[in-house]
Amino acid sequence: MQPVAQIPSEVAVKAGTTLIESGVLGALLVVSVLANVALVWLAFRVMNKRVDDTKKLADLSEKMVTTFAEVNGTLDSLDEAQKTQASALQALTTTMNTILLSTFARQSVVPPSSPNPTGGTS
Repeated sequence: MQPVAQIPSEVAVKAGTTLIESGVLGALLVVSVLANVALVWLAFRVMNKRVDDTKKLADLSEKMVTTFAEVNGTLDSLDEAQKTQASALQALTTTMNTILLSTFARQSVVPPSSPNPTGGTS
């Protein structure tokens, strides 16, 4: 009888391959290895999708910031235009009031006709 430590490597390899080829444990080992490979592949695939989603989200966030800045600029421009329009309307109102008042003042001041001292019609 030979000690266990002196078993040649060929016999150990043959015993291992025989176990894998014919035993239930071997079949489970093969299935487990294939499942682990598939899970690692899925994990990398999901990680790549998450990286792509993160890049898309960053691009979308950048576009949103740009759009909000443009909207704020547009609102500021509208506010300035509204103030300018209000000033122009106030000036127009003042001008129209002045014209109306001067027109009424001219119509109410009628030069008096000189009365006839004789009381008759001339």
